[in-house]
Amino acid sequence: MEVKMKDKNTLDLGTIDELEDRHDIPLAKVKKLMETRPIIREKGEEFTLLSIPMEIEFKALLDNLDVEFRRRVIEGIPGITFPSKSGNVFAFISKVGRTNTAFDLGIISRRLNVKRIINLGTAGSLSDNVHSFDVVIANNVAYYDVDLTAFDYTYGQMSGCPPYFRADPSFLKPLDSLKLPIRIHRGLILTADSFMTQNNVNQEILSNFDNPLCIDMEGAAVGQVAYRLGVPFIIIRSISDVVHQDGTVHAHENFALMSAKNGAKIALHLLNNQIYLSNHLQ
Repeated sequence: MEVKMKDKNTLDLGTIDELEDRHDIPLAKVKKLMETRPIIREKGEEFTLLSIPMEIEFKALLDNLDVEFRRRVIEGIPGITFPSKSGNVFAFISKVGRTNTAFDLGIISRRLNVKRIINLGTAGSLSDNVHSFDVVIANNVAYYDVDLTAFDYTYGQMSGCPPYFRADPSFLKPLDSLKLPIRIHRGLILTADSFMTQNNVNQEILSNFDNPLCIDMEGAAVGQVAYRLGVPFIIIRSISDVVHQDGTVHAHENFALMSAKNGAKIALHLLNNQIYLSNHLQ
């Protein structure tokens, strides 16, 4: 069977009577067809997406929001819009976990012209130097539990992606000038589909990474979506518990709201920092 490309997006596979010959499709043509292409967005008003996994973390944002907001539903996903000095923001509860967050971001990006993504939430500390109520802002994010090393990938690296998803440095430079009584750390954040405690964290896996500061359940997925969309992102994690200590579940349940308020303050400060906007958001 002769295989033809009708155009750059359509592979001519022949008629239904030729199905038995489908194994003759050149693999090179399939690879060409499936190459990732830039996403073309319709022109329109730009939004920063503020993705927040849990209701209690969303409450922390609302408790610190000092501007009027309005409810809006995007493709069935409820949230709020509010103005900031960097433009309009759509904040929503993306639910816990990588798939939930990536799904919602993908759906919303079909409707809105996404300028950047901020992912705000809580996490468990992996470092002796990072304590409850501290805030970690990612330089990089990576998957804790992705292993394609059999195919010469770096541990934690997803197929077709860089070893780490790098947060846009333009989000990080202004943090030096913040005047908030909050301990802020910058570094590597890991992502897993598990709530980590000292009973299920794997030290051998952690040894694959250089000084990870904390672990969450969404950050690397946000990095991967941003990578595919070609937009900058930032991950802000307030520490609610310490993975290597006893009572992580109890600590998370008791400290999540108080801790999340610290992260919300930083996110709102960044969105409304005039020097930050003029120097670093071009």
